[in-house]
Amino acid sequence: MTEKVYYDSTHMASFRCPECHKEKTENVTGHILSSVLPTITCTCECGHIYQASLEWRDADDTAGGATDTPEVAPDTPESGPTESVAMPSDGWKAEVQEPNDVVLDGPLTLDSVGPATVTCPNCGKEQPQAKECSGCGVIIAKYRSESPSKVEGKAKGGVRKPRKRKKARSKRSSKKLLIACAAFFCIGLIVLAVFTYMNFFRVMTTDEIVAKTEGSIALIKHSEGNGSGFLVADNILVTNYHVVSDVFPDDIEIYFPAVSEQVRYPKRVVYFDEYRDLAMFEIQGDETPLPLSPAGKLKRGEDLIIIGSPGVSNTVLPNSVTRGSLNTERDIDGKRFLQISAAVNPGNSGGPAINFRGQVVAIVTLKASAQEGITFGVPMDEVKPVRVRVLKSTESKKNKADGLFLANTIYKKLYKQASASLHALSLYAQGMELAERNQLPTSDGLAIVRRKIDTGLARITSRSALETTDNALAVLRVHTGVDRDIKEQLATMRQLTGEILEYTQKPNVDPAICLDRAKRLRSRLYKISGNLEMKLILDV
Repeated sequence: MTEKVYYDSTHMASFRCPECHKEKTENVTGHILSSVLPTITCTCECGHIYQASLEWRDADDTAGGATDTPEVAPDTPESGPTESVAMPSDGWKAEVQEPNDVVLDGPLTLDSVGPATVTCPNCGKEQPQAKECSGCGVIIAKYRSESPSKVEGKAKGGVRKPRKRKKARSKRSSKKLLIACAAFFCIGLIVLAVFTYMNFFRVMTTDEIVAKTEGSIALIKHSEGNGSGFLVADNILVTNYHVVSDVFPDDIEIYFPAVSEQVRYPKRVVYFDEYRDLAMFEIQGDETPLPLSPAGKLKRGEDLIIIGSPGVSNTVLPNSVTRGSLNTERDIDGKRFLQISAAVNPGNSGGPAINFRGQVVAIVTLKASAQEGITFGVPMDEVKPVRVRVLKSTESKKNKADGLFLANTIYKKLYKQASASLHALSLYAQGMELAERNQLPTSDGLAIVRRKIDTGLARITSRSALETTDNALAVLRVHTGVDRDIKEQLATMRQLTGEILEYTQKPNVDPAICLDRAKRLRSRLYKISGNLEMKLILDV
């Protein structure tokens, strides 16, 4: 059986054992705060265990005598107006009562228990008054005096465990993320700085430069001689135009001596400029392009290394290394060159001049014939725009450049053969005139001249050389990148060249007739060549 035990604002209740009827008085504050309808289990001195339910009874009821439990006098002084803190819900805030507010007795007012200590409703630890328990962290609140009905509705939220502080954790996580991002950013900057320094600013030794660059430097060979070149972009090889100007693309052989002895052939010519002495080929390979020097970074007196493949006594020296220095800039025939103090040979043409940061400064292109140790090169700030132009070119533009290069080569071959034959006719006529003045047969004068010049003439106007030109013309006829008018004029020039060669082999023994015939043939050649040159220049 459960007895009802009443308590008032002092939180003191009197208990009576149903067995021996012995009474005892006890403070029930902890039980009140722990439950809305608290029940207490009591153990009497006689050993009997019983339960009692705690209920509030107003002081008026106590005065009227309507109680089953004797009134217990309070053992603490009455408290005056106090500050109350409301905690049942998250939206409540502490409220401070004004001095004029009337404080009513209430079921959960802790001020009357004692001003110095409070008992934690969760762990039961008695401690100085505070908002949080020092033992378990539960928030302890003071309640304003209210009626039992209002208190009963709020008692469930009066004591609670601390909420998880998600906002604080979110701030800490954001801070950690910012620190991590800043650390990665700093590491990236350090890596970028080290890479930039190692590849663009660090001064290397000669051995390091050669080891780093020679795999991208090429030897160019053909029937007219040899030269050098190097990669300025993936599968794009640059050299001097004069290295390949008199050779058909199919006759050009490309080697990378530091990589292998395998021969490669250009896929096509993607750019050429006779005036600036530049030519670029598209090739197949995996070699790395060489870095080019930034514009405006040239220094007078800067040490350079020239790597190329010069020829000495019919022997090619692949990737020969020569040291020099940058002197100054010169204008030669309206073209800008860098003057370099270095000893080079013709096979070095088209090769790179490299500074000690591993960057190409110039393309070796000219050698001063009167003085040794003076070389000229095309600066890289004029090559860079050409490289960009080639990389952005469409397939049709690249095919056009390839076809025009072939047309230019055919034109030069035909003009060289025809003009050499016409020059021979002039020499034949002079020999015949000399024999006639000496009262000798004109045929003797012709024979004397032929013995002197026919060896060199045969090399230029041989049947095999003409057949090679005919094969190139056959390729040009089906090439889609060349204008039809150029093809027709080249075919006319080929016909005229054949006529000149045929007459040179069997000239008229009358010097006057021979000179007149040579004059008329030369006039026709000049007319055709003039039209062709203009057309080729305008189409480039």
